[in-house]
Formats: sequence, C-alpha cells, structure tokens
Amino acid sequence: MKFDAYSLLPMLFLLALAASVLLVLPSTPPDTPLPAAGNATESEPKEPPPAQPLPPSCSQVSSCSPGDGCCPDGCTAITDIDCPAAPLGETLSLNGLQLQADFLEERRCIGFSDSEDYSYYLVFETKAKNTLNRSQFVSYPRFYLLDAEGYKHSPDSVLPYYSCRDNYQELLLDTKYLQPGQAVSGEVWIQIDKETDPIHGTLRLVYDPLPSETGDEFIYSFQY
Repeated sequence: MKFDAYSLLPMLFLLALAASVLLVLPSTPPDTPLPAAGNATESEPKEPPPAQPLPPSCSQVSSCSPGDGCCPDGCTAITDIDCPAAPLGETLSLNGLQLQADFLEERRCIGFSDSEDYSYYLVFETKAKNTLNRSQFVSYPRFYLLDAEGYKHSPDSVLPYYSCRDNYQELLLDTKYLQPGQAVSGEVWIQIDKETDPIHGTLRLVYDPLPSETGDEFIYSFQY
C-alpha cells in the first residue's frame, strides 16, 4: 500500500492529541489509594479526659465543720467559723439590748522592769444600752474571745502589774444593772499568748448575756 504525505496527516494529528492528553493527567502511584473526599485532614478521634469529681455542695453538709466554707442549719459563728458574724464596729440589737464593740489595740503589761514577765492583751472598746422598759444586767465576764481553733479566752477582770492596773483598771466595763434607756461603756481586756501559742486568723468576740446556752449571743468576727 502506498501512502502519500496527505494521507498521513490525520494519523499524525491523532498521535499528537493522544500525547497531549497523557501529559496533563496526574501521576498517581499504582498502589496508593486516593483519600476519600472530605477526610483528607481528619485525625483519629481522641478519648475525652476522665471527669473530675466535683466537691460536695453545702446542701450536702449537715455538720458544723470549720474550714469547709459551709454553714449548715443549726450552726452559728460560735460552732462553725464559716458562719457569718457581724464586723467589729457594728451595733447589734438582741432582746432589748444594744451592743457595739471596736478593737482598740494590742497592749503589753509589764512589771517593775522590762526584764520581768509581761502579758499581751487584745483590748476592745464596748458600749451597751438597755432599750427595754425594765432593767437589764450587763456583765464583763460574759465576754470572751474564740480563736481560729475554737478555744475560748476569757477576759481578765483585774489587770496584772502596775503598768496596766494603775493606768487602765478604771476603764474596764462595769458589771451592773442598766435601767431603761441607760447606757454604759468601757474596755474589755483579753489575754493572748504571743510567745508559745500565738493566735491568728479569724477571731470572734462574743458576748453571752445569759449564762446558759440559749443561742442568743452577740458575735463579732475579725481578722488578726
């Protein structure tokens, strides 16, 4: 069979077209599967971290436990330090008696020389007023201080050493009956041990108008 130049032109055109198609096709290794659409960048799902146990809420607390931040029913600032109390300086009223207490300062009582024993005291200025139409009894020894551990510190009715007794004894709050409308003011001294067992943290100054446990106490709270 004879071929002339014009009869070879269609065949050459087809060969050139096939070669151009092969050049534009992407080269993919024969053994590598193509990634599924939409999953090319997704990683394997991770297990969530274990849930941490939540602390019990105050609704689940029923006992007076200082330091847990809860004040269950039946607890007071006397039995549980987490229960609220009035700040020093506030005037409280209970059963016809008004009481105000402020912290004055820390004082030191010494003997005849600085080399002798000495005592430290927290001194409070107090004021009580009877708003009833009958007399009421106000007693200096019924004040006391509760430290952060719940220990009770009673006031000293007679100040030690001449340095305090001579200068401050007459300033102590009088123990007396208040007539209707009558008020009385004075200092309350409570000894603290700064050397062997210092007190610090949340302290509470308490006045219990009755000698029995009735729950009717004046309670002040402050940081020391």
